[in-house]
Amino acid sequence: MPDKIWWSDSSGHVAKSLRTLYDEINALAPHRHKGDDGTIGDDSHQAHHSDHNKDAHGVVRALDITHDPANGCDCNAILRAIIASRDDRASYLIFKRKIYNPKIGNWVARPYNGRDPHTGHIHISVVGDAKAEDTRAWSIRTSIPLPTPAPAPIPPPVSRGKASVYGWFDGKHHWEDSGDAAGSAALQVPDVRQGHAFYSRATLGKWFYLTDPKSGRIVLSQQTDIGPHPRTGRSIDIHARIADALGYTQDDFPTDSVWLWRPAPPPAGTEHLTPRRQAKAYTAVQFITSEPPVTDQPTSLPVPTLPPQPGGQLNPADVAEFFKTAIEFMKQKSAPPPPPPPPPPSQGTNMAAALMTFLTWFISVLPQVSTFLAPIFAGLVQGGVVGAPGATTTGTSVGSGLLSMFGVGILNWVKTKWFTPKPPAPPTPPTQGCSS
Repeated sequence: MPDKIWWSDSSGHVAKSLRTLYDEINALAPHRHKGDDGTIGDDSHQAHHSDHNKDAHGVVRALDITHDPANGCDCNAILRAIIASRDDRASYLIFKRKIYNPKIGNWVARPYNGRDPHTGHIHISVVGDAKAEDTRAWSIRTSIPLPTPAPAPIPPPVSRGKASVYGWFDGKHHWEDSGDAAGSAALQVPDVRQGHAFYSRATLGKWFYLTDPKSGRIVLSQQTDIGPHPRTGRSIDIHARIADALGYTQDDFPTDSVWLWRPAPPPAGTEHLTPRRQAKAYTAVQFITSEPPVTDQPTSLPVPTLPPQPGGQLNPADVAEFFKTAIEFMKQKSAPPPPPPPPPPSQGTNMAAALMTFLTWFISVLPQVSTFLAPIFAGLVQGGVVGAPGATTTGTSVGSGLLSMFGVGILNWVKTKWFTPKPPAPPTPPTQGCSS
C-alpha cells in the first residue's frame, strides 16, 4: 500500500480527479477510519511499476481508500458505483483479490495475485491522459449507502390545547363546581380519584403525561370523564384534584392556558387492572422529571381488596373485579411451583400420600386465601346479604350463589390438579444390541 496521503509539491501532484473523489468520500463518511488511505508510493512501490509512483509528468494516478463500512465507507459500494457509472476517468480497480478493468472483459472481475490482497482498502487508478485532471463530480454521491443509525425512540405525539378546571374536591383547598354533579365521572370513579377529561370516549381510562404551562411540571393523570365541549374552544378539562396537587386554587387556575399532553403507561403495578381499578389504586398524584422507560419486567400485584360499598349495597361490578384480581394474585403470589403429578388413585396407598401432599400445600397458602376472602365476606355481611338479621331472600340467594360458585370452582380445580388420573406413559422400546 502507499506510504501516505500526499497531494502535491514542486515535483508533481496527484491527479485532480482523485482529489475530487477523495473529498466526496470524506463528505459522505466524515467519521470513517483512514488508516489505509494513501496516494504516493513508499520505497517498495518505487522498485516496480505502480500508479502510486509519479509518471513522466510528475502525476500520481492512484488512490487507496480504507474499507470501513461501520462508519459509512463501504468499498464494495464504491466499487459498484464506479463500475455502474462507466466513468471514463477510471482505469482499473482492485479490491479483495479481484481486479476490474473496463478494457478487459468490460469490468469483469479477474483474480488479482499481487503482494497486497487489497482486503483492507480499495485501489482506484485513473487513466494516463488529460481526463485524469477532470474535476467533475463522481457518481458515488448518491450511490454509497451510508450506515443507517439505530432509530431513536419515537416519543408519543404531543398534543396541546386550552384548558379549564372542573369538579368537586377537598384537598389543600376546597373546590366546587355547580356545573358538574359530584360523583358523575364517566369512568364511574369517585371524585377523589379523578384526573382529567377529553371530549372523546376512545381514550376514556387511558393515562397521559400533562405538562402544566405555568410551572412546567409533568403530572401523570388518567382520563376519567368526557369534556369540554368543542364549542367552548377548549380541548382539556383538568380535574380539581390534579389542579390542587399542582398548587392552584379555584381562584387562580389559569383558565384558557395552553397545556401539553402525551400518552403514558399506567402507574407501575396496575397494568393488570381494569381502568376503573387503576384509578382507585392511584391514590397519590405522581409528578415525574422524565418519562419512565417501558419495561417488560413483571410487576408485583397489590393485595386484592373489595372497595367500600356505599349504602351497604354490594356493587356486582366491584365483586366481579375483586374475584378477577384475586385469581391473578393467587397465581403470582400464592401458588408454589407445581408439584410432580400424583400417581393414579388406583395405586392404593399412594392416594393417601397425594392427599397428604395437597393438605400440606393448602395449609401453606391458607393465610393468603384468607387475606383476599376476608373483605368479600365482610362486604356480604355489611351489605346485609348473608349472616345478618333481616337479610333478604334475594340477597341470601345472591350471596349463596356467589359462595357456591367460588367453592365449586375450588373443588373442581383441586379435583383436576390432584385426583384426576393421567394416562399411563407408553412403554419404552427395548434397547437394541449391536448387529454384525
